[in-house]
Amino acid sequence: MSSEVCDKLQKAQVKQNQSDYFESAFAFSIRAWCKLLEDNLNINVTPDLTNEILFTLRQKNVRESTNSINSEWKRIIEKKEQGFLKTEIKRYYSHFYSLINKIFTLLNIQGDKDMNFIVLFAFIFVAVLFLAYILNKPKETSQTNDRKKSTTVASESLSIPNITEPVLSPPAQPIPQTLILVIPALKSQFLNELRNRKIVTNEDWENLYDATRYLCLVSPDKVKSQLSKIEPFRVFEGKEEDSDIYFVHIKVSQKDKDLEPNVNGNERVNAFRRLINSPLIMISPRFRLEAYETLNVYNI
Repeated sequence: MSSEVCDKLQKAQVKQNQSDYFESAFAFSIRAWCKLLEDNLNINVTPDLTNEILFTLRQKNVRESTNSINSEWKRIIEKKEQGFLKTEIKRYYSHFYSLINKIFTLLNIQGDKDMNFIVLFAFIFVAVLFLAYILNKPKETSQTNDRKKSTTVASESLSIPNITEPVLSPPAQPIPQTLILVIPALKSQFLNELRNRKIVTNEDWENLYDATRYLCLVSPDKVKSQLSKIEPFRVFEGKEEDSDIYFVHIKVSQKDKDLEPNVNGNERVNAFRRLINSPLIMISPRFRLEAYETLNVYNI
């Protein structure tokens, strides 16, 4: 399985000289491991669990920790190859290095050291979160099942009297909202197709979820003031930077609580899936990264 993940990572269009190579390659490896585990009928890895793992990966503190571990691994490799380690430090690092190599051998991972480490690290990351999921998953006991059955039987045996329902006033009409997504320029390749279609498709919602860093819901009458705040950060031709961002505005028919702050991964994924057939309002010009700080956005 590990060699299959390595092969997929080698074939993927992830260039080692790009600034976010580790994050891109790490995320790709995690998706590959999850896909392999989903296909294994003996392991209960579901698409929802995969989405939960990818959501965890996007958290700022998790990204910082994984980047720190990657930097430490590179420092060990660099010092080992250059022979700069002192004797007592070298003994510690050599033990760590040989331990990692043993794991490479057990998982049958061969080839480029950076790729080896990323694939192994992704495997450990997925394994730890899968174990946490299993340990935290509530188990339904036989006592609970018996209670459910007795409740069902009791409710079926009761006769329900005719009750005249009160006259209710018609429900309030839902108020449309504007969903604003903050998407890095480096992950914006799919936006041109979305702009041409003018509507979110089944493919688009996944791309939007994967690319979005921040988001917010605003009422349509406040959009104009939001745009005026970010205008000073607009990027003109020839001044582009890799850290630039785009703002994608999508019309949602009513306020969706799963698009609000502090929502768990599964609920957020389902909210993005519900964007299918939602009209695209606009895709902004390119802006500096600082522009998002002027808006009341929150993490994906």
